[in-house]
Amino acid sequence: MIEGNYNNKRVYAHQDVIACRLQMAGWPPDVAGDEIPVEVIGSAELDGYWYYMAWVPLATGHKVLMNLPGWVLFENYQAAIADVLADEARRAMYKYAKCYRHKKPTVWQRVKNFLAKKDQAGTSFPACDESKQGGAQTLPAPIFSRRVL
Repeated sequence: MIEGNYNNKRVYAHQDVIACRLQMAGWPPDVAGDEIPVEVIGSAELDGYWYYMAWVPLATGHKVLMNLPGWVLFENYQAAIADVLADEARRAMYKYAKCYRHKKPTVWQRVKNFLAKKDQAGTSFPACDESKQGGAQTLPAPIFSRRVL
């Protein structure tokens, strides 16, 4: 990602970004190389983001003038490759994390569980056990109180 004035300098862009922009404009996406060196001819800052006018070489030998944002351009080839590798790692982590997301039960499922008493404790309190005759109870009886606001 670049920021600032890069007029008359060479920077690198991802091949898939250029191919998508060519395809949206109606051009055939014939782009050479993984990271494409583009020649910046003008730059401007708009709402805190930098946008660049650049000549993009095609595989046919032609050049196309494009308006590219700064977050798709990189100062050198190594930075562009590092961005691709970081993006692949981010996608792999998201794919791995997506498998283990906990889904909250729906309202209907919670109602069914409540009616089936699945989420309620099935044992009574030991202090309230009526089967014991005589002797002192070891635990106090539970206090059920409502909070009044």
